[in-house]
Amino acid sequence: MKTNRSAILIVTVLLVIATVSCLSAPPPDPAIEMKGSGIILVDGTSSYIFAKDGTFRSDPLGMSGRTFTGNWKIEQPSAGSAAKVVVEAKCGWINGLSPNDDYRRIVFFIYSGNTTVFERPEVVGGWMPQNYYKCYWLIDEMTRLTKPATTK
Repeated sequence: MKTNRSAILIVTVLLVIATVSCLSAPPPDPAIEMKGSGIILVDGTSSYIFAKDGTFRSDPLGMSGRTFTGNWKIEQPSAGSAAKVVVEAKCGWINGLSPNDDYRRIVFFIYSGNTTVFERPEVVGGWMPQNYYKCYWLIDEMTRLTKPATTK
């Protein structure tokens, strides 16, 4: 009986220690990941590529759709929550006509996550990333702007 109580006590202590250590670990900072190796976000229809050199590209996952080419910068580090990332990019279209002067400012909020293998849906054609940054993220703002100095 004493052995069972000791074993239960040891297991309980180990579980409490493991739980506390998991809760106390800070979440990974997406800003550090973006600057270190870059990240790719996907939403089911498009990919959003934040390269470590500060360039940005968005393409459709299918055969046609909207594209963006430009630059990104972290306007507000995550500090345990979400990184505010501002993109200035030229908007275009794959397999369609696009104006030559369509530029946008896009504000992303990107939360902590991890890089995950991308499983390609069988019904979608076109380019697919090998990996993506699996996290919660949102586009908070998209506004038209004149040609920014940072965009080609």
